Amino acid sequence: VWSGVYTTTQAERGRAAFEASCAGCHRPDLSGRGPIPALRGEDFTGERHGQSVADLYELIRSTMPPGRPESLGDDAYADVVAFLLSANAYPPGEGDLPSHEEALRVIVFDEPAEE
Repeated sequence: VWSGVYTTTQAERGRAAFEASCAGCHRPDLSGRGPIPALRGEDFTGERHGQSVADLYELIRSTMPPGRPESLGDDAYADVVAFLLSANAYPPGEGDLPSHEEALRVIVFDEPAEE
């Protein structure tokens, strides 16, 4: 994730989709509330360490929004994941995050490379 796997334009599309479909539960600042998890900070990033972006994408696509999973379309789910990456300070890159699970499998939440 540290090599830049989404674009800022895609993250902005994801912000719009998040605000329309997710912010009501997860809050506009991604802080969550009660049993609804935060989508930013150590609670979000630490929980993902070692997982692939495909795991996150599939979790969101298959369960959100509640009562309407898979209703946003594959590209919109990829945009939402791009927004979450942006909100958690993962750097943008040159190309959009794909919406194909196979391509997302090779993108892993790991520690930043030491310089």
